Amino acid sequence: MCGICGVVHLAGGEPVSLDVLTRMTDALVHRGPDEQGFATLPGAALGVRRLAIVDVAEGHQPVWNEDGSVVAVQNGELYNHELLRRGELRDHQCASRCDSEVLPHLYERHGVEFVERLRGKFGLAVWDTKRRRLVLARDRLGVKPLYYALVGERLVFASELKSVLASGLVPAGLDYEAIDAYLSFGFVPGPATPLAAVRRLGPGERLVVEEGRVRVERYWEHPVARPEDPPRDERAYAAELLELLDEAVRLRLMSDVPLGAMLSGGLDSSLIVALMAKQMSGPVQTFSVGFREAGAANELADARLVAERFGCEHHELELSYAEQTVDLAELVWSLDEPLADLSALGFLALSELASRHVTVALSGQGADELFGGYQRYRTAALAEPLRRLPRAARASTARLAAGSRFGRAASVVAADGAADEWIAAHTRLDDRSRARLVHGPLKALDGGRQAIVAKSAGLGGGLSALLSLD
Repeated sequence: MCGICGVVHLAGGEPVSLDVLTRMTDALVHRGPDEQGFATLPGAALGVRRLAIVDVAEGHQPVWNEDGSVVAVQNGELYNHELLRRGELRDHQCASRCDSEVLPHLYERHGVEFVERLRGKFGLAVWDTKRRRLVLARDRLGVKPLYYALVGERLVFASELKSVLASGLVPAGLDYEAIDAYLSFGFVPGPATPLAAVRRLGPGERLVVEEGRVRVERYWEHPVARPEDPPRDERAYAAELLELLDEAVRLRLMSDVPLGAMLSGGLDSSLIVALMAKQMSGPVQTFSVGFREAGAANELADARLVAERFGCEHHELELSYAEQTVDLAELVWSLDEPLADLSALGFLALSELASRHVTVALSGQGADELFGGYQRYRTAALAEPLRRLPRAARASTARLAAGSRFGRAASVVAADGAADEWIAAHTRLDDRSRARLVHGPLKALDGGRQAIVAKSAGLGGGLSALLSLD
């Protein structure tokens, strides 16, 4: 994990002083404790904090092309950088083995489309001094964050909100519609953020500043099944999935520093540990956390079983909800945005434990979203046959089931369109609770529905696209 930031002046004036850029970069020191780097140019200023993973000694950032006309900074990892070096970039001169160094050279060859040739997780920035062009880009699934704000003739960007605010250029006024959506869904749907002046670049998006104008465009869409694809049996799909997972794990073992795995004891993380154990020469270092009050849901015993089965060097931590074992102020600061998920309490402590032993840790985060593992997805699947009923009958069913344990499923059935179905499946704050709890500027808002409908329209309105909300 690294952190990047910067300011570009759309009219070519001075972006910010070095003192301001340093302040922005210092706000990201926790993301990159190993070193910092700056590029201050006419019209643009870039900063980076680096966590050294590949070519620890020589892989400095920012990175430049041969004639110094293109500079780049990156937060993330590019898993195909060696393939690119041996292939289309074989005639370019690289000063290190660092994955980030391919960025300016790839941009030289492909312009803004260079990002489409990357395989990895990243938030990056490229500045072209000749064309006075900035390209910001975020990986396809939005693993790495990237925020931006347009303030007058300056575009400010960073890996975290706190760095954007550290510029002193961006007002800290709240976006009440975003906060309203958070109360309903437990997170702020992109591109909104809790700050009215700041937006989040979406998964699979790039932002281009050129000729004094700013545009945001999608460079990648979620793949969909094609009618002409021949059907296959379950074993064929399972074999292909395992092959893809095995390759994905192998690529993520690209590291010159110690690495391990977050092991919950569930299917996702256990599978990752099994694949790591097959590919690593030494024992996998695994890390687990549990809460004493969780009872049968405490998976520490399952994690121990998996670690023992694959000969891991296992570390675990047991916390208590009744004791303040996690500093809430530190958790809020680390999250950067509000997130209504109790697992964050344990994950912060688990990350601190892992950092004492390794620099990189793989995890099974995101598998439930990809494979429909949450209860809300099963609810939507079970409700699908009932959607063939007339709309009036579905609405009556929802009213009768309101307040019962079948209320959410009935609301999903009654929903009219993908956005309403998503809202029904995800809403945590019902109308009665909203009326009792919400006051002030939030009172007149709609529980986040407007934000979700707008997002749905921007993504083509499909429910599968809505699942990409970050």
